[in-house]
Amino acid sequence: MEVGIKFIGAKPPPDVLALPFVEWCGWLDLGHETDRQRFAEVLSLAGAQILLSRSDLKPLVVPEAASYSKGTLAAAVGGIPKMIRDDQTSWLVRPEARSAEIGERVTQICNQPDMLAQNGADAGSFCAEHWSWKATAGQCSKIKG
Repeated sequence: MEVGIKFIGAKPPPDVLALPFVEWCGWLDLGHETDRQRFAEVLSLAGAQILLSRSDLKPLVVPEAASYSKGTLAAAVGGIPKMIRDDQTSWLVRPEARSAEIGERVTQICNQPDMLAQNGADAGSFCAEHWSWKATAGQCSKIKG
């Protein structure tokens, strides 16, 4: 399987950008049509998303990727573990994981294309049920009522 990594947002270090399979897409502003199209293109072609934030309460990128039937490999920080069913809808790594451990996990995921596709489909269903705007509104109405 051919692996490529596209970074969206912060620019990776020069040694990472120098790798032949790495591309930096820059910052994408979803308020602009061309950036929304670029975002949709990147996610549509992706096998999965990688989110290695060291602190994130409830990142919208997890359900955004799931809406494209893509799982997320993410650091188990903040609210992320509640948004992911490890090895079922996406994958978690320890927050302190080093690059070798993350690389092993990426290789493991990429070497199982059927599991990659199934987790992506399951991520879509799970996030629609628990993290969509409709689900969030329903949870808020329970709190208010």
